[in-house]
This record gives sequence, C-alpha cells and structure tokens, in this order.
Amino acid sequence: MACSKTLNGLAVATYCIALLLTMTDRAEAQGLPVDMGSHLPIALWAVGTVVLGIVLAYGIAKNRQRTKFEKQLTERATKDLYKEEDKAEHRDRSAP
Repeated sequence: MACSKTLNGLAVATYCIALLLTMTDRAEAQGLPVDMGSHLPIALWAVGTVVLGIVLAYGIAKNRQRTKFEKQLTERATKDLYKEEDKAEHRDRSAP
C-alpha cells in the first residue's frame, strides 16, 4: 500500500511537470517590452564616485606630509620622553 502511494505521488508530479512544459506559450510575458529608461543617472553615479575617489586620494596625499615645524615638534617630544624614561630608570636602579 505504501508503494502505491509513492507511485501515485510520482505520477502526479510527472503529470504537473508535463503540463507546465506544454503550457509555456501561455506563460510568456504579455504586453509591451519594458523601457529601461535613460542610463544617464547611472553614468552620473559612476562619474561622481570616480571624482570623489580622486578628491579623497589627493587630500590624503597632500595632508600626509608634515611641515618642518611639525617634524621638529615630534622630534623634541620624543627626546623629552626618552629623557624622562632614562631618569625613571636611574631612580629605580638607585632606590633599593
């Protein structure tokens, strides 16, 4: 009995597939073709993205270089930090 249910289910599935395949002419899209519109907005998005990327790259490249004053300030702060670390290290050695 279980075997006949399986065959009945398989027969129904086969019938449905055959029916769908024979009805393809009715399933086609009906009406006028869809007009996709202008490609101008997409082109503007692409151009805007490229321009924004160029501007960002230019800004990053331009601001990456430090001025002479900024370099001197960094060097001075580094030397001061090293002096403080050396003093702290000498205090720790002489404390015990």
